Amino acid sequence: GTARSESAAEVAYHCTGCGACTEACLHDNNVPLLLSLLRSRILDRGAAPTSVREVLGQFAVAANPSGAPLGDKLQDALQTAGVSLSKKGPVQYFPGCATLMESPESVSAFYRACSRVGAAQPATTTVSERCCGLPLLWAGSVQAFAEHAKRRAARLRGVERLVVHDPACAAAVKHHYPRVGAPLEAEIETVASHLSRARASDSQLAAGPAYADNCSLARSFNDGVSAPRNLLGVVQELPGGCGVEADCCGAQGLLPQTAPDTARAMAQARIDAFRASGAEEMVVA
Repeated sequence: GTARSESAAEVAYHCTGCGACTEACLHDNNVPLLLSLLRSRILDRGAAPTSVREVLGQFAVAANPSGAPLGDKLQDALQTAGVSLSKKGPVQYFPGCATLMESPESVSAFYRACSRVGAAQPATTTVSERCCGLPLLWAGSVQAFAEHAKRRAARLRGVERLVVHDPACAAAVKHHYPRVGAPLEAEIETVASHLSRARASDSQLAAGPAYADNCSLARSFNDGVSAPRNLLGVVQELPGGCGVEADCCGAQGLLPQTAPDTARAMAQARIDAFRASGAEEMVVA
């Protein structure tokens, strides 16, 4: 009770929340959750880093960390895939705002992959352009995250299965939503799992790429390690840790905003591991 919030602010935000610490802990202590509570205290005392306050400001403008509506990006991606927005169905697709901001072509690719392996095409509605709210939790704005989660859960009422593209979003709606009193009725399924279940056993989408495990996917879902490999066929494992022991790439937890040099070094380590594997391409979730 004697440490000042300012002295803890910087180190509290030097974490991606990847879960490696909990995975290693003999008592299964949820350190990322405790850090979220610490960040909440820091935020309440006005001691959060400027970059964190900027993320919250952008979220206040557009309900996502980019500060801009994402509907056009979703529409363009769907148009490229020859898919249209639809009404809510029993199976619904949720790309996640990071997917729409950073890699909208992944949305088009997902729908093409559904056709290729014979998987059902989930419905895409206006809810699909929304953010799950995870950046709020990463920032320490726990109450705002809880309110956002309850609004999303209400909009998704009646959906039986939610196919989530961004692994961090998938982990958030599966684990964090219930913790703040906003459990979804729907089964949460990742894109890798959705495609892997439908993939014919004698087909193969890629020949021997390197596969980089995603920490949210590997540590939050029972098939988070096996489903991508089943889908791809033969893969080359990256040196330096795979599956639940995979290193984090540094992208989540607001680390690129709060400690960009650290985030960049973590990303470079994954790139170096890919180069050491000898593979010609690397596949990520």
